[in-house]
Amino acid sequence: MTNLKKVFEKESQNQKGVLVCVAVAFLATFFPWFLVLLGPFGGIAMNGWHSFGLLTVLASATLIALWVLPKFGVKINLPIKKDILQKWLAVAVLVGPAFWLLQTGFNFSSIGFGLYLALAAGIGAVYFSFKT
Repeated sequence: MTNLKKVFEKESQNQKGVLVCVAVAFLATFFPWFLVLLGPFGGIAMNGWHSFGLLTVLASATLIALWVLPKFGVKINLPIKKDILQKWLAVAVLVGPAFWLLQTGFNFSSIGFGLYLALAAGIGAVYFSFKT
């Protein structure tokens, strides 16, 4: 079994940045993305596993899997270059929270912490994946 920490340390700065941002984006999908307060009756919270958030879940899980699986000897045949796929998936990680924000009509009083975190992590993933 490969020691992932040692393998991670050998990655380039950009690859480390992409992986950390994508992992943060994936974790952010579990936090509330949208909150509706109903006064004394409580409220409703939705996390990133709804609507456009699923794009972030799938893209981040795919990016993490594309990095982890080869470290365990799994051969992955891709129809396009891995770096191009990584860039497209990083954009997809960002598009999920961006579209969710558009869907809410920029109602900042109802946006939860998870959406802000996913948006920042998505921006970071795109930045590090396109950085030369």
